[in-house]
Amino acid sequence: MATDSHKIPLIVATPGRLAAWPGGTKRESLLLDATTQGLDGSGDGWLVTVRAESGGSGFRAEGMADGFQGSGFRGSGLSGRGPAPAGLSHGRSCPCCVWREPLTSQLLALFQARARGECAFFRRVAVAVFSDGMARVSALLEADAITGGLFNIQAAE
Repeated sequence: MATDSHKIPLIVATPGRLAAWPGGTKRESLLLDATTQGLDGSGDGWLVTVRAESGGSGFRAEGMADGFQGSGFRGSGLSGRGPAPAGLSHGRSCPCCVWREPLTSQLLALFQARARGECAFFRRVAVAVFSDGMARVSALLEADAITGGLFNIQAAE
């Protein structure tokens, strides 16, 4: 029986629910703020705090190495030019060949920064969304093959 123990836990929750997380859990977690209004203090105490970008995959975060500016992957699909030309595609899961939602691209870029040591080594990811967006964000993340393979996605009800 296969387990998901190798996956990084990714919890989609409301800011109020995330504010109640214990300090020790926050200190080893990345907070991705996907709210439209910001967190007003709920973002305090996290290892890394990142504001979700709605129009691209770039990000700027506390806890990142000096001068690091993530820009997602460089492939044609994620750079805004659409899918790779016919015959040049690696397949539907390839990060360079497939268009991805900005939030998904941002998560993949954060994972890559973590692996390269360009970001603090987070043990879990919390995505802050308002309650009316939880189902949509969870479905969006679960629909991506690579995100689903790297993260154990859970919605905190």
